[in-house]
Amino acid sequence: DNLSAPFRPALRVIFTSSENHPPTDVTLAGGSLAEDADTTAAPVVGTLQAADPDQGDVHTFTLVTGEGSDDNIAFQLDGNQLRLRAGTQLDNETKPAYQVRIRATDRAGLMIEKAFTLRVTDVNEPPLVRKPIPDQAGTANITFAFAFAADTFVDQDLGNTLTYAATRG
Repeated sequence: DNLSAPFRPALRVIFTSSENHPPTDVTLAGGSLAEDADTTAAPVVGTLQAADPDQGDVHTFTLVTGEGSDDNIAFQLDGNQLRLRAGTQLDNETKPAYQVRIRATDRAGLMIEKAFTLRVTDVNEPPLVRKPIPDQAGTANITFAFAFAADTFVDQDLGNTLTYAATRG
């Protein structure tokens, strides 16, 4: 028992930094657009998230002009959700991809911008009748032959081959 020894309390020093850091990345979960989807109610395309070294930092997202913002007009933001504007028609054959540019801003006003390419997934659409075929009549037990122009039907899905069959009606 050494009562003459000096008392030395344990000392713990914690350093904290009040310096704010800018966000380092923006990600988009989802980001797929289905061709011919119902767009009457501004469907959600994906959810945005910002990476930031400052844990717990809150971010706001905005569509901004710049490289990769060609199609911003077709979209809107609702918090961290990227939505397709109501009524926007999606057609893979005429526009297979959209480009948007997003800015994430933290509470201190520091920001990062990133462009995203959103692909329109193709749906196999039925062929269309370009030139209607008039009704044809035939006689029972007699061979019937009929020819129609090659452009009578059209398939808007590139690379598809049409096959034809005659049916009794």
